[in-house]
Amino acid sequence: MSIGIVELNERVKGINKNALLIEAVEINKEKLIKLNQQQLLQGLDATGKKIQPKYVKNAKGNISRYAIKKNQNSAPGLETPDLNLTGFLFSEMDIAIGVPNDKEYTITSFASYAKYLFKNSGFQNYGDVFNLMSDSQKKAIILVTNTFNKLWKQKVFG
Repeated sequence: MSIGIVELNERVKGINKNALLIEAVEINKEKLIKLNQQQLLQGLDATGKKIQPKYVKNAKGNISRYAIKKNQNSAPGLETPDLNLTGFLFSEMDIAIGVPNDKEYTITSFASYAKYLFKNSGFQNYGDVFNLMSDSQKKAIILVTNTFNKLWKQKVFG
């Protein structure tokens, strides 16, 4: 069965692109969160720099017992905060779609202490940890774009 230009045009007009984009993000939510978690496991913030502030050294200039106890993940190094120490922060990660505006999404965590980690939270924080580095952003764009294109084709061609 073929469709005519007029019908095809009507189908295209009837597609809500924002809703389709939101659906594409929702479908890829776990993968997008995983991209953020992978960089946090490496001890990196959204700029690709080590998460700051570092654990404080003791009076002798050595890495403190506290830092050793708090850092079970060796990937970022002993002085870099381990944001997956208990796993709770990661298990509570989610995506808020439409935040800060209807064309964006924000990776966040609903762990009770996560608010202290947010950039510009007013508290001592670790910088921009709930965001993607440039390489991860490129991967995210590819994931969401590919899904958006599939959804678009389904809507247009049935």
